[in-house]
Amino acid sequence: MVVETEWLVYGDGGIPLWLVLPALAVTLWAAHRWLAAERRRRKGWFARCLPWTLTAILLLSAWAVWRPVLVKTTTRESPARVLLVVDGSASMRAPLGCHGLSAKLDMLGLWELEATAGRNTLAARLRASLLDEAPAARRWADALTRLHAQVEQGVPPGQTDAGTLDQTLTWIRATHLAWTRGLDAVRTAVASLPADTADAVNVQTTAALDAFESFLHSLRAATDDFAPPTAPADGPARPNAAPLLALPPAPALATAAETLRALPDAAGALERSLTELQGRLDEDYVRAHAADLTTALDNLDRRTRADAAARLASRLPAAVIRENTPAADPQETDLYADIADALDRHEQEAVSHIVLLSDGGHNGGDGAHVISRIARNRIGLRVVGVGVPAPQDTDFAILDWQAPRVVRAGRAGEIRVTVKTPPGRALPFTLELASPGGEPAKAEFTSTGDSVLTVPLTWQAPAAGRHALRLVCQAAGDGELANNVAGFAVDSVERMPDLLWIGTCPGWDSAYFRLAADRTGLDLTQVFTGGRTPRRGQQAGAIPNTPDQWRRWQAIVLQDPVVETFAEADAEAVFRLVTEQGANLLLMTDESGGYQQALASRFGWDSAPGRLTEAVRVAAAARGLPLLKLGCDGAQSARRFAAMGGPEHTDRVPPQDVVLVETASGQPVCSLGFYGRGKVICWGIRGLYRMREYDHARLGDRLLEAVVGELAMPLWAAAEGPACYPPMPVAGSPNWLVVQGSGAGEALATGARSPIALAPRATNRLGILEPNEAKVTVTADGGTAAFATSDNAGMERIYQEFDESFLRRLAEQAGGHYRWAPEALAELNTIEPRMARTAEARVFPVGRHPAVLTAIVVLSGVHWVFRKLAGMAI
Repeated sequence: MVVETEWLVYGDGGIPLWLVLPALAVTLWAAHRWLAAERRRRKGWFARCLPWTLTAILLLSAWAVWRPVLVKTTTRESPARVLLVVDGSASMRAPLGCHGLSAKLDMLGLWELEATAGRNTLAARLRASLLDEAPAARRWADALTRLHAQVEQGVPPGQTDAGTLDQTLTWIRATHLAWTRGLDAVRTAVASLPADTADAVNVQTTAALDAFESFLHSLRAATDDFAPPTAPADGPARPNAAPLLALPPAPALATAAETLRALPDAAGALERSLTELQGRLDEDYVRAHAADLTTALDNLDRRTRADAAARLASRLPAAVIRENTPAADPQETDLYADIADALDRHEQEAVSHIVLLSDGGHNGGDGAHVISRIARNRIGLRVVGVGVPAPQDTDFAILDWQAPRVVRAGRAGEIRVTVKTPPGRALPFTLELASPGGEPAKAEFTSTGDSVLTVPLTWQAPAAGRHALRLVCQAAGDGELANNVAGFAVDSVERMPDLLWIGTCPGWDSAYFRLAADRTGLDLTQVFTGGRTPRRGQQAGAIPNTPDQWRRWQAIVLQDPVVETFAEADAEAVFRLVTEQGANLLLMTDESGGYQQALASRFGWDSAPGRLTEAVRVAAAARGLPLLKLGCDGAQSARRFAAMGGPEHTDRVPPQDVVLVETASGQPVCSLGFYGRGKVICWGIRGLYRMREYDHARLGDRLLEAVVGELAMPLWAAAEGPACYPPMPVAGSPNWLVVQGSGAGEALATGARSPIALAPRATNRLGILEPNEAKVTVTADGGTAAFATSDNAGMERIYQEFDESFLRRLAEQAGGHYRWAPEALAELNTIEPRMARTAEARVFPVGRHPAVLTAIVVLSGVHWVFRKLAGMAI
């Protein structure tokens, strides 16, 4: 709908109109005076036309100098967009998991409104109101506490936060009124129950209702002597209330703050009684309508969260535009990115509201930029939780752990474990680390009320060998045990491996690697090659000179540029050291080729190095590998890697068996290869100081420790038989099977789909498909090896939960509202997109048109001819 059309004109020549017009007037006056003063030898109409042609020439010249631009502005008014974003992650395909009859009836309302039309939900509505409003009491209590401190310090009333007192009193009056009415309605519902049911719940429920009503009266009494609020008792709080002229005494403020801070606990006690009461009401309702509800309730067991989201979306108003969320990576859920993508697709349009349907699973990055974008554009966010909360709120889970890859046998060490704990509650839990052949480690802790807690677990390394460790978190009442276990492998050695570093003089890269080697416990020997030719031999600070001298080292780092004395015999010795002895090699390359070029023919590399300037990212196939593990799962590790910042520059490396890090265009800059009994890492990332800036230093150090740990951990734990990589395979995910020898025949593995034919190379891809396979036995090349699998290496099962707390936090950050799916439909149907005014402008640069210059030239010629015909001087 067109609202108005407006024409505008302005000059584009840089000369203001107020200067052009007077200059034109003066020029016209002078030109006409000059024409009048000239002597005419001949009269006629040619002479009479001369003033007009000169005037036209001067006017067109002024027009060309001012260069006017004509703008047509059309303002239209139309409804803004309402976008519907549906979470498309793998966790949305999980079953609804309705726990209890009340939750089933709530969800049933999404499919069949008429089936639950006569259901009494007064207790559930009051419980929802308690959950929504009780947390706000903490904020108002903090405001009163600050005001109390200001009054005690003698701050003048005009300089205090007295305005918050006005808002607090308004909230208390409105909440007291609403909850008192709700209590009366619930009492009426209890009285309407059948006699046998009423007797079972009447005493307990009535006592809880009376206790909470008594608390409300005490809260009201604590603030009755305060000045009255500036808003009606049952009206909304005024956002910018004027400060009160007279403040209450400090003791009264302290009492009110203490009483207000106790509100969540009092509401929690009533909430449990209301939950039980709603269950009784629902049981009576189902008994009365058993014929209509039995089949419908049974069908809910086959519904998924995605089904519930689709059903809710189908019943939203036509004004809501469904966004086609791309298929999500099963290991990755980034709700902030989903919202940002939806906004990007409608960047040229006005967006009034965003409706997000999700189960709250999120392992993406920080969404501060998305939140600020929503606030900046004044977009209303409605977050809808699709799923059913677990029947218990004491869920503990292992989110992350930091453990060394190689340890000294029998030595004491520490593992740092990050645990998900119930927010707002202090509960005891136990962490236990068990390993075959080793002493178990066990410690008891108590949660602090935060949702995430990191604790140290002291343990003693087992005897020499490769060990599969199992980390278990236990807590009383925790009914979700699938996310309480994590498995990983360590190598226990009598003596830590020796690491030889041959490279340039100390720089940022070598310094950070050396610190990582020190933290890992490796014995690092550095040989500097810059400035002078290093010595050769087995003395300190010398490069090995014979194959026997090379065999002393279990891990080697070769940093370009290549040393002048590095000959073909040295390349052969390094190759045999990796393939036969099982040493691990790290090549730090640059654009000159260096060691990569010197070893290319032996390892089968044919790619030429080259400098790249693109941003880097973790390759999708390498997200779950321990070498790049920076977080609780592969997707989050990849995001943390990207958050560390770009390196100074990168060099292209051979792709080898798996690309670890690549550029945005897919060029490999860090790769891993298996050769005989050893591994080779080609590291083309330069300028580590840029990746450690600011608060990302911890992540950078963790990355380097992972790389150094990879160098210290051998590929083969035993002298014979096959080896798997990672050392502890992840059940349900593809893994690399590394076989020593010719590679002829087949590899048989329990849990695999079918045997795989071994390629001539020693590296083969093995798919372990059974998620619950505790151990995988691989028979290949005349040997057999058993590998314990990780229970939940990627922490994927944590994100199968319905995380209502994250959705509430997301809505609060963006200034929006959160509603559970069964309660959201009524509110979503009231969304009306606001009218958005859009302006469209069409520009006509009439002053720069070629016709203006053509007219000036033509008129100048006509003027000259007229002067000639009039007998005037040219």
